[in-house]
Amino acid sequence: MIFEIIKILALQVENYTSLNVELGNIANVDSQNGNGLNNRTVVTLVNYNEEGTLRNVPNRRIEGDRSYLQQPSVSLNLFLLFSNTRNNYEEALKDISKVIEFFQSHRVFTQSNSDYNRAQYPNIDNFQFHMDLHSISFEDLNYIWGSLGGKQYPSVLYKLRVVNIAEDHVIDQAGILGQTSQNAQNSTQNGDNQPL
Repeated sequence: MIFEIIKILALQVENYTSLNVELGNIANVDSQNGNGLNNRTVVTLVNYNEEGTLRNVPNRRIEGDRSYLQQPSVSLNLFLLFSNTRNNYEEALKDISKVIEFFQSHRVFTQSNSDYNRAQYPNIDNFQFHMDLHSISFEDLNYIWGSLGGKQYPSVLYKLRVVNIAEDHVIDQAGILGQTSQNAQNSTQNGDNQPL
């Protein structure tokens, strides 16, 4: 689910800005594995955390006359670094500006407002996430680029809220009592519940 959502997001940025957007690890740009990341806007997952406010979502669903208990889904926030690896620094800054402009006008993404090949991602049937610019201190920025290999590119960090991850695994199931009030009413009319 994480891969599919980031891939769909990268496609939206590419379609809107006409930039070459690639999902990849920015730390690999100078390695043999990173040849496809040169002169592109690279989307890198640098961190994630659980959205604690959504932890207590009900985990029981009802279908027909059955009740199904499942583990609650995990709601994640993803921290995505958009970096531009152009050799021309001025053009790299322009490209990062295009990314910021895109997210300034497109903050909420759903299946209905996103253009992607639905046959390629059949498991993504319903999603909604928000993109927020995530400002960090110079110290945190230095730490991020230090952990990514030290070479800094023009970049911007966004927080993608919220990706729900759930396995369709039923823990328990039970029938639902549906006609209790009707049976009680019939018993009263027949005189079965008269006081002693």
